[in-house]
Amino acid sequence: MGAETGGDIVVWAIEQGVLAGDSGGELIGIPSFSSTQSSMMVPIKQSERTVGAVYIQSEHSDAFDNYDRLVFEFLASQINIAHEKSCQLNLERKKTEYLSLVSDMGRKITWVLTVPELSCMVADLIHQHFAYSVVALFLCDPV
Repeated sequence: MGAETGGDIVVWAIEQGVLAGDSGGELIGIPSFSSTQSSMMVPIKQSERTVGAVYIQSEHSDAFDNYDRLVFEFLASQINIAHEKSCQLNLERKKTEYLSLVSDMGRKITWVLTVPELSCMVADLIHQHFAYSVVALFLCDPV
């Protein structure tokens, strides 16, 4: 995969897992501190997809070796696991909130006796709980 300039080279570097020597950060378009002598970027991967990177800089020339790379690859994998679990937890919380809202709406609409009241109440509850700008409810008359 060839890398061009600017953002493309940063994406390429993240996907490749760059182990850079002197002023490596500036070579891939990421600002370096004035005292930076070497830098390393390790991709954070989710299956085969790159979702981020760990980027570190050092004041020492050629500061990173294969052991450092292994350590940061392990750290990147742990960051990915934590990120995935956080996303799953947020999704489960959202599902729980929606189910709670639906249950609440179900309890409230059980007590409504007329179709117009039911339509208004359901539309209002959906609007209030889910914050949609427009809610409409269409019911067919029984034949």
